[in-house]
Amino acid sequence: MLMLPDFPRQKATLGRIFESTVRAAAQAANPWLSGMPQFVLHEGGGEGLQQLSAKLSISDDECRHLPLEAVLEKACAMGADLGRQQGRIAVDKMVELAQEAGTTLDGQGRPFGPDVVLELLAKISIEFGENGEPVMPLGIVGPAIGERIRQNAAQWESDPTVRARLRQVIQRKREEWLAREARRRLVD
Repeated sequence: MLMLPDFPRQKATLGRIFESTVRAAAQAANPWLSGMPQFVLHEGGGEGLQQLSAKLSISDDECRHLPLEAVLEKACAMGADLGRQQGRIAVDKMVELAQEAGTTLDGQGRPFGPDVVLELLAKISIEFGENGEPVMPLGIVGPAIGERIRQNAAQWESDPTVRARLRQVIQRKREEWLAREARRRLVD
């Protein structure tokens, strides 16, 4: 009987490299997700979770001859697929929650611009940091709107009327935030 050697430390090291490669590729697919809280969910308590899956296949012949870099490329492709799935699930859930909270906005055919952004900001809750500056929310838009923002952002930001209206919205949101903070009860 032929026995093959086992290399547990090397396998563990390769496993960590593989896992970190998959995680990095998943985060690169949706960089905005990296700012969201993450936690390890141990056994149990996973009700309502959605399963992600991706395929990685390496043939017997590839196992013998495939360099590590090629395996990691396959891991990157798998991670990117998982990241896209994770992003889609997150966006779908955010849309669902925004609709439940009444913080969605029907643009009614209007072009995306400062008026729409200011109307959206007026509908949502905005937090403020210790220095009193607003912690502006992350906006997720499709490619067409993203391109429109890139093309027009400088013009919108330099418009004194838009800036004055934004200051008014921020001041109103600051007052709402201060009122919420004043109502909070601290627990010993």
